[in-house]
Amino acid sequence: GLNTTRLGELLAGAPRSAPEPEVRRPPHQSAPATRNTLIRKAVCLVVQQPSAAAGIHIPDKLHDLHKPGLALLLDMLLTAQETPAIKPARLAEEFTGHPDGGTHLHTLLLQELHLEPDSNWSAELHATLLAIVREDLEGRFLSLAGRAAAGLTEAEKEELRRLQQQLAENHGNSA
Repeated sequence: GLNTTRLGELLAGAPRSAPEPEVRRPPHQSAPATRNTLIRKAVCLVVQQPSAAAGIHIPDKLHDLHKPGLALLLDMLLTAQETPAIKPARLAEEFTGHPDGGTHLHTLLLQELHLEPDSNWSAELHATLLAIVREDLEGRFLSLAGRAAAGLTEAEKEELRRLQQQLAENHGNSA
């Protein structure tokens, strides 16, 4: 951009002052392979503390979503629930060959989650699963709302109303 000193010089017809030093910016970093950080967080929680999955309710809506890493997460949740005494390393090993990102489990096993030692991992996992569902609802709602000016079909209008109601209910439940 043009700074105010140079603008003043141009308007006054003054000669160009010495060029300002170029500001080096770090190169643009691409998004990590797992762009959905909520799914990544949930996978980390399960692989690091499989017992956190015991007894939690997996939201039904989660099974309807199609997001990278979600199939791996659901499979790990079910295994952790069916085998509550499974050790983290064993769970990671069991899913290393999973086609939905299993090769990264050993890395996630060592990743720091910044949870307090006395944190309730089950509550954190359940809240993360609900956040994944909420994020999907919000994304679909924003997509339809953005297209509303151009006109929606009756089915899309109904879906928009339903999403708005679900988001209101979810907001009420999380407060």
